Amino acid sequence: MSHRDRFFPTRDEPEDDDEVDAGSEAMEDDRISDGVDDAIEEEDEGEGEDLMDNMEEDYRPMPELDRYDPRMLDEQEYGDDAGARRRAERELRERDRGQRRRMPGAVFGGDSSDSEDDDDRMGAYERKRRRLERLRRAAQAEDDDAAMDEEIDADLIDLNNEEVGPDTDLSPDSRLGKKIIANFSKFLQTFIDPTEDAYEPYYSEKIHHMCAEGKTSFTVSFHPHLADWSPFMAQWLCDRPHHILKLLLVSATEFTKKKYKELFANDRHREINVRIVSFPVVDLIRNLRAFHINKLVNVVGVVTRRSVLLPKLRVLYLTCMNCQFLCGPFDLSASEESGTSFKPGHCPECQNTGPYAVNREETVYKNHQVITLQEAPGSVLPGRMPRSVEVILSDDLVDSVRPGDQCSIVGTYHARYDSAGNVRAGFPVFKCAIDANSIVRQNEMKIESVRDEDKRDEDSFGYGPLWWKEKVAQDYNDNLASQLEEAEGLYKDLFEKVQQMKEKIGVTDGTESSN
Repeated sequence: MSHRDRFFPTRDEPEDDDEVDAGSEAMEDDRISDGVDDAIEEEDEGEGEDLMDNMEEDYRPMPELDRYDPRMLDEQEYGDDAGARRRAERELRERDRGQRRRMPGAVFGGDSSDSEDDDDRMGAYERKRRRLERLRRAAQAEDDDAAMDEEIDADLIDLNNEEVGPDTDLSPDSRLGKKIIANFSKFLQTFIDPTEDAYEPYYSEKIHHMCAEGKTSFTVSFHPHLADWSPFMAQWLCDRPHHILKLLLVSATEFTKKKYKELFANDRHREINVRIVSFPVVDLIRNLRAFHINKLVNVVGVVTRRSVLLPKLRVLYLTCMNCQFLCGPFDLSASEESGTSFKPGHCPECQNTGPYAVNREETVYKNHQVITLQEAPGSVLPGRMPRSVEVILSDDLVDSVRPGDQCSIVGTYHARYDSAGNVRAGFPVFKCAIDANSIVRQNEMKIESVRDEDKRDEDSFGYGPLWWKEKVAQDYNDNLASQLEEAEGLYKDLFEKVQQMKEKIGVTDGTESSN
């Protein structure tokens, strides 16, 4: 018997009659079962529903089912939530990754004798999976870099149909807060100054220079840039500056962090401040009233006093003295606004109420300085004392002015409870101050404030080799002419008085009178 016949025996020559009878009976049973199945299938097909005959019944009116229950309808319009979409995509990727991890056990399963082969397959699969994971991370990084150039949906940044009242939630996590953040990010990304010949985004270039110089703030022109871009956001900035400036800070920080990640690698608490300049309304210090509280103001005056530079807590970290657990971070802005002191609760590790110690290594501080701004002497009417107001400087605004400087300050005028004033007055008294957002000194001209006409005039001066002599001669002649006019007036006045004195004492043409 051949090797093939041992493993695959043929049925051409049956060994005995019993096997032949058994095979014929099996074939007869198969034919009977096939006939029964065909009969059942024909019977089922005959009893089926005729869709074409009963088609009209599907369109008969049913009032109780044709109307939606208004109580179960949600007619509110929802925009595209980019954060939710990214979270859903992340969950889908994690699910697919988990399914890929479980695939080798089902695909490459076998007997214990093939365990070494399975290990080789698993190792190859793991190497391939790690290589694909590295490629996915690189593609994700490229997508994050390219996300800055993607077009943002117009509905996500449209503020024309929004209203802001005294009780409107303007936190960074609110719907309107996210809209304002996206709107300002689009402003930084695409705004081009129409007064200049450049075609590059104006504030993207300014942020680039800010990062190159190692600064943490940049200026934004209120008028005309921000007012022309979004009049509603400009109005909200005037009415509720504290909340809007915080949203602008979040937007500018996120925008800068996406473009310059290396700046935030060693400083995760780094913030980019937005300084508002070119505010068109100027308020006198003596005209500040209760109406201006919690509003954006612009005052001009002379610095008369400047305090020392002090560190102020911005982000607090505490160490539990019982278990040495690091608690935090705690944002102290809320307690600062309410005027209350911060009190830590239970320790998350040991559930004790303390004692706590300030962790000086992790705690983040910011610069703090107070100056006194007084009305300029020339702006005070005779017989009146000049008034003054305290201005709080923080971050990179400290030491930007010194006593004697005349400056313009844009900031939030706020009131805080004054316990000492309450004792003296006998009723609740609030102390008012200005939380400075930007400072511009009047006795210096910054390069960004130079107009294009001035630049063209400066360029035109260099065409002639002796342009400076003509300029000096023209200025000298103008000054000399004005001085001659003043001197002529003085001479006439003096000679008229001399003539009057001569007539009074009786001296005429050099001779005395006979009297």
